[in-house]
Amino acid sequence: MLFALAVSIVPTFILSDLLIWSDSKGGRRLHQRAIAFASASVIGSLSSIAFVWLAVKTATTFHANHLSMVVTANVASLGSGFLIWIIRYTYLDRRVYNSTNKNVFDFAPSRIVESDVDEI
Repeated sequence: MLFALAVSIVPTFILSDLLIWSDSKGGRRLHQRAIAFASASVIGSLSSIAFVWLAVKTATTFHANHLSMVVTANVASLGSGFLIWIIRYTYLDRRVYNSTNKNVFDFAPSRIVESDVDEI
């Protein structure tokens, strides 16, 4: 997991900085944003590894069979990865890029006007 992080962190930062947060740089320089992004990514990956280790250790304590251990590890990996991704995105969005005024759900169906419905 740490090898995958080391390989993907630079392209992920470049794409995120250019595509996701292109309008809101938060008044920070490139190296400040890169350090914050890398720190959040490393802390998130280490936290995910710790959650999976804890889940497997707990399953071992209860003498789970091999299938239960595999399922526990996979569920812990998916759940912790998703949770940490949400926390990391929120941290970067609010603290690093200061883009709290942007409406993420601007594509909501409430924006459909009656003329669009008549055409359907």
